[in-house]
Order: sequence, then structure tokens, then C-alpha cells
Amino acid sequence: IVPYAEQYGKVYNIDWGTGEGTDMGGGDFDASYDGFVKLLEDFFAPEGGNSGSKLALCSRSVISYFNRLAGFIGSMASASTPFNLDVNYSTGRFGHRLMTVSTIFGELNLVQEPLFRGPYDDMMVMIDLNNIAYRPLAGNGINRDTFIETNVQTPGIDGRIDQILTESGLEIQLPETHAVCKFGNWA
Repeated sequence: IVPYAEQYGKVYNIDWGTGEGTDMGGGDFDASYDGFVKLLEDFFAPEGGNSGSKLALCSRSVISYFNRLAGFIGSMASASTPFNLDVNYSTGRFGHRLMTVSTIFGELNLVQEPLFRGPYDDMMVMIDLNNIAYRPLAGNGINRDTFIETNVQTPGIDGRIDQILTESGLEIQLPETHAVCKFGNWA
């Protein structure tokens, strides 16, 4: 989904440097609280068909950024400046850690993606699960259709083994509801 979202979806460049929370133009934002909220305001725009809830697969450095952002929000909760961001931690159904960031614009469910390392170390992909599905590929009656292979057992096995094969992949709809965020020093 990363190459698809980069080509057809939205791409945001987020500058690690401290800034004033402004849109730096061309999909570039800074990594401050204000910059993050402005990014979500653009990304969760209802005219783009967004559902309001996204799965965000993140590298370890991006997870650290959200941890720092949550700590900053927690320390400022008693200050006179209102911060409208709620961060909750939970354990997913498969034992993974889940960080939920809720804003007025929508909700991000952040999960650490172990494949985002090396050149993808400062990356996050936001996926609208309402616009993605796991589907079998449509065939032409000869290949790519679901089919049964019979008698695939190895010689010497007393019995019969059959297998059912289906070629499948991701069906991605409304590409503008998916985005790639690249964190770095863009200034």
C-alpha cells in the first residue's frame, strides 16, 4: 500500500525541526502540535471521502514522536492553553501495542510497523480501512481463478492430499483517503 499511497494518495513531509505550527506549503508541515493538527485538518477533510478513523503504520521514530507529543499534551493539560488531543494506549487483539490519537478531525490508531526501518525509518502510512479490502483476483477462466489441485501428496504417502489455491491481493478504493507521512529535516 505504501507505493500506491505515494503515487495516488496524499504525501506529507513533516519537518522534525521545531517550528510555529504552520503549513510550510506543498504538503509540508512541521512536527509541532500545531503542525500536526493542521496536517490532520487537511487529511481528514470530509470532501475527500474520509471515514474519520485511520490505521497508521509507523516506524519506531514516529512512535517516539507521538509518545513525546502525548507527554507534552499531558504536561500542558493544567496550563491555560487548550490542547484538544486525546492519546490512549491499549493492547490489540493479537498482542500488539496500539496508540489511539483522537482529535476533533478524526482518530489515528497507531501501530509500530517492524518493516519501516533503514530508508523507511521516518515514515508513517495512514490507511482508511473502510476503503481497502482483501480480495481474490478476477481471472479469465484459465488462470488467477480459485482452483483445486488434486493428489499433491509426496510419493509414499498413504492417502490423498488436495489443495485449493486462490491468488488474492488488496483492493484499494478512494486513494485520496490514504496518505504517506515522511518525517525528516526538510528546511
